[in-house]
Amino acid sequence: MASPATSYSPQAYLVVGRRITGAVGIGWYYYEGNWVDQPFYILRVGIEYLLIPEISVDIMMNYRFTYWGELEGEDINTDTIMLGAAIRFSS
Repeated sequence: MASPATSYSPQAYLVVGRRITGAVGIGWYYYEGNWVDQPFYILRVGIEYLLIPEISVDIMMNYRFTYWGELEGEDINTDTIMLGAAIRFSS
């Protein structure tokens, strides 16, 4: 069941690459008028497919986590891996 309260999670990324990209990001949750005490981190990989000269599709996968130590060993939580796509229009 979804929460009735509104939640926001602003994020910022440092992205490298053009057609194939990699990124590292940071974000915070804003929930019920308060900022959460601790940020979360994101690792992102993506690829851009050109459909026609003005339209492309970006497919990306994000791994969101709270502690850098979560990347060590076998403690990677696969519940926080997200797959997404976006359509990009250019002129």
